[in-house]
Amino acid sequence: MQRSFLRGAHMSIFSDTTLLVSMLLAVVLISGCSSIGSNENKISFPSETSLLLQKQLDTASVDQSAIYPGSILRIQTLAGIWEGTTGVANVVNRDAVVPAAKFRAGSILKPFIATVVLQLMEEKKLSLDDRLTDFLPHSTTRKFNDSASITLKMLLNHTSGIGDWTGSNSEEEKELYEAIFRDNQQIRPWPVEELLEMAASQGQYFDAGSQWQYNNTGYNLLGLVIEKVTGQSWRDNIRQRVLAPLDLKNTFLPESGHLTMSQPFISGYSDFSGEFTDTTEVDPSLAGAAGGHALVTNTEDLSIFIRALLDGVLFRNQETLSKMLSFVDMGEAGSAYGLGIQTFPLPNGGYAIGHGGMTAGYRSVVFHLPKEDITVASVLSAHQGAGFDFLLPTLKIVKEHLKTVSKKYD
Repeated sequence: MQRSFLRGAHMSIFSDTTLLVSMLLAVVLISGCSSIGSNENKISFPSETSLLLQKQLDTASVDQSAIYPGSILRIQTLAGIWEGTTGVANVVNRDAVVPAAKFRAGSILKPFIATVVLQLMEEKKLSLDDRLTDFLPHSTTRKFNDSASITLKMLLNHTSGIGDWTGSNSEEEKELYEAIFRDNQQIRPWPVEELLEMAASQGQYFDAGSQWQYNNTGYNLLGLVIEKVTGQSWRDNIRQRVLAPLDLKNTFLPESGHLTMSQPFISGYSDFSGEFTDTTEVDPSLAGAAGGHALVTNTEDLSIFIRALLDGVLFRNQETLSKMLSFVDMGEAGSAYGLGIQTFPLPNGGYAIGHGGMTAGYRSVVFHLPKEDITVASVLSAHQGAGFDFLLPTLKIVKEHLKTVSKKYD
């Protein structure tokens, strides 16, 4: 069964990679061609276009199915950047959301982890064909029956079949999530070995390499591999290898025990039996290298990251990026998953590449359209309810604007 980013009535808290496919198919309304650039274009959209975009964002936020208190949307094109917000950053103090506000980005952490693993491959410190047993101690690998057959590549692209600590289906995951918050366990440290024990209790879902199923445990194991190979934490590796080179000043990897964010940030909320609860503060070790609350960022930094990643800036060789973009079928509407990144084919022959993130109180997404050179990053401050319904009308407006500034978008 696919672990969906947006999946029917119940939305996954930890298993959050798949973007709403119908939403992304709407991006076909934008056409053109360009190459990816790594420099940020600071030109703003004209006022009349901005007003139309803001109207659509506001309209979506007051729909009865949209229960999020606030949202941020950032659209970057060669013709300029538009940033819009709706709602409040916190339901108590009622402060307005600002475009630069930080949030918890869930599984958008996975492309960061994958980037470090691929950099270590370039440095010949590991191979994608290496097995779990090549790096991790028996006390860890003995928990998983197929550990001697599971490669790092399988962990990266979710084909390992290993048990997931979040459960084997959405109902198990929902029960786990509700139990954690009911017992106030979300603020305590969660040792990675505890998560692995929970995963081991699930058993092996399928033979290693034989199928695809979204899996958080694999990225917890990759975090341990990074630490074994480098002698440093996976957080320090990301800080040194990704955040510093890209100068991502608003992206942080809080350690266990660090539950707060510096201002400005947007608070996240969860719906418990019809009552909204502030779930902004969850220990970053709950999910750890798989995502959860372990990645704090904003839409601008995510846009910079995805554009630089797909431009090959973070790798020594173009071949490494090609490996990252070697995809396996996810079994849903033609979507495919690579090494920590996902692609969505579009009816016009184009495609979008990116990742989604969901964690308690937040839904986020970042994706790039290479053909059109359009980058979108967005967050909603609740993980239940309707999600990203504003993207279709806003992208229609962007298309019309682009036609006025360049013939390449006709």
